[in-house]
This record gives sequence, C-alpha cells and structure tokens, in this order.
Amino acid sequence: PAFRFGAKVWRRFTHERDAAYTAAEVGEARAALDRLQAEGRLGAALLQFPWSFKREEANEEWLRGLFRAFAGLPLVVEVRHASWDAPEVLAELAEAGVGIVNVDQPLFRGSLRPAAHVTSPVAYVRVHGRNTRDWFREGAGRDARYDYLYSAGELEPWATRVRQLASAKVPAASPAAAAVPDVYVVTNNHFRGQAVANAKMLEAMVEGHEVEAPPELLRAFPEALRPWARPGAS
Repeated sequence: PAFRFGAKVWRRFTHERDAAYTAAEVGEARAALDRLQAEGRLGAALLQFPWSFKREEANEEWLRGLFRAFAGLPLVVEVRHASWDAPEVLAELAEAGVGIVNVDQPLFRGSLRPAAHVTSPVAYVRVHGRNTRDWFREGAGRDARYDYLYSAGELEPWATRVRQLASAKVPAASPAAAAVPDVYVVTNNHFRGQAVANAKMLEAMVEGHEVEAPPELLRAFPEALRPWARPGAS
C-alpha cells in the first residue's frame, strides 16, 4: 500500500531544448504522471538534465516554465553542473516546491559536489557511479559509463546524508510543506546489477542492521555484500 513510483519526465523537456515545447507535448508527458498522482502512487517526477545544462538566464527561464507546466506534481530537478550550487537557487526551488536531487557522480572541474539539500517535501538522492574514465569518453555506451561498484567506504557518507535528509525540516517556503520529507534513493550504476548490490549496502548502513538480499545477488557480489546482507527471497 505504501509503494510509490519514481518517474522520469520525457527527455523532450530536458535534453531536446532546441525548440519550444508545445501544450500538446506537455499534455502527452503529463498523462501517465497525472494518473499516478491521482491514484496516490507518484512519489517523484524527475527532471533530469545533463552536465551541459549550466546556470544561465535562458536555462533558468526554461526551468521556471517547466515548473509551471508540471505544477501539481512532486517534481525534483537534477542538475549536474556546479554553477547551480548557489543559495538563491535552493531558495527559488523551495519557493516553487520543487526538490533538488543530491547527486553522486564522477567529479571533474565544474561537477556538482555531493550534498544533502532539502527544498521540498521530497528529498532525493541519485547515485550514478564514479567511472571517471568513461563518463565523458566519446563512444562510451551506457554499460561502460555506469560500470562502477561502490565500496563501503564510499557509500558510508551517503548513508549519513540519507539519515540527515530523513530528519530534515521541509523549508517553510515550500507549498504544502510536511514536517519531514519523503526520501528517495536511486542507484543508477546498474551494469550487471551493481546498482542493486550498492542499494542493499546503503539500506543496511542507513538502517543499522543486516538486510535480506536475493541469493543470486549474494553469489554475484559475495565480497561486497557479506557484511551487509543475508539470503532472502529469490
């Protein structure tokens, strides 16, 4: 009964920005999101932008337009460039009731650093992996780019941040503010199930005890999961 979906908004609005979108495209994009929202099943609707989406006046206006177009949904916005790391950006997101995604990614010059920000009733973490060799390499496919297994030492700071998010206060400026946010953690370093293994490790770290994991996952990642997981349902 408590299950919620996390949905990514159509890339037309985040990656294909050469031409203005239409009202019909907004309606098409909102159809499934509005249905999930009406049924109480939409946890977050993700506007995910690439690293190249930097803080410039035109891009700020593009975001404001999307906030209006998708108003009423639990929006969270993922930006990856450090130019967005500014108090006034967080304040504007809070005023609009839009969450900010706390990102873990390979760190280059200009990359947004890890954080634990809350700007809406939805707190969101996205763990991409740290494959610096292939992240921006021309011709690198999805499997190469996201081929990364986090160590426990790399994940422990994120477990601390997740606990901080779970006890944080939602900004008073945020519309319909709850006392504390709902927290979503998405692992995206998915090559051969590495994301699932790291999700189980994070779950154990956050909850402070061993968790259940499918036997197949334990066989695939025995060293990484041994201290954190025990066999559960397949």
